[in-house]
Amino acid sequence: MNRPIPKRHHFVPEMLQKRFVNDQAGLWTYDSRRAESGVRADMPKNLFLEGHLYTHVAKSGAKDVSLEVDFSRLEALADPLITKMIDAMSKNRRPLLTADERAVWDEFFLQQWRRVPDLRDELMSVEAYRDAIEEAIDDFSKNVRPVSDGEREKYLAADKMKSARNNLHITTLKSQSGIIRNALAGRGLIFARVTNPRKSLILASRPVVKVTSGAVKLLSDERVHAWLPISPDLAVSPGYYGGGTAVVDLTDGQVRHMNLAFAEQSRQIAGRSEALIKSLAPYVGTNTDITRPSR
Repeated sequence: MNRPIPKRHHFVPEMLQKRFVNDQAGLWTYDSRRAESGVRADMPKNLFLEGHLYTHVAKSGAKDVSLEVDFSRLEALADPLITKMIDAMSKNRRPLLTADERAVWDEFFLQQWRRVPDLRDELMSVEAYRDAIEEAIDDFSKNVRPVSDGEREKYLAADKMKSARNNLHITTLKSQSGIIRNALAGRGLIFARVTNPRKSLILASRPVVKVTSGAVKLLSDERVHAWLPISPDLAVSPGYYGGGTAVVDLTDGQVRHMNLAFAEQSRQIAGRSEALIKSLAPYVGTNTDITRPSR
């Protein structure tokens, strides 16, 4: 008997979200696309997901969910590593990963950066994709043969455009970049710790924020840091070449600055504190700069 095809694809894993929940096992969230709903309470199973986000649809209509399956396997491997990191830091020990564990972490970190719809939509908006298809049709009509109005309407139909754009996104995610992976593998890790129990980090629909010095943007440059929160009081970034594992304690101001950066580049945020999410809501989605994982 065939297994049902998974439809609800989380781009921020539930296993990561659950590390941020409050005493009611839920999260406070704000979505700038639904501003009229304000700040509301919800559960991880309902947050940071999109229907069939990683489902590739063939011309025959067959649905391939292998990417979603691959992400689920990766999350299962990364889950105990995140627990290991958090447990070590709670005991004031620097987390040490084996070579195999580090390879898993680097892959999880990179995909968590790449796989989110916010980044996809900025790199390839619906409007930009439609313009590209229209240009391709015009070129074909000019250089190969005339394209009828019916054919044009078929290729530019909303459902056709959505499926083709999503297929392109999936193909991009399946592609491998040895240069980026080597850049990550060659660097140590930095753990940023929130020491004030009254402060906490949030999760966002674009959960990795890149911090650079001046015009430097490449991950191969150790002046570039990219932070991913793994708990309300801990974030991780690629560190320094030959530097091993480092730990920094965040001031209250730095925690606020990091949360603002997550909020500004994302369309949705979530966290354990209602007051914190309310304070960040006016900034959600206000910065549309593209922060792609450059090499």
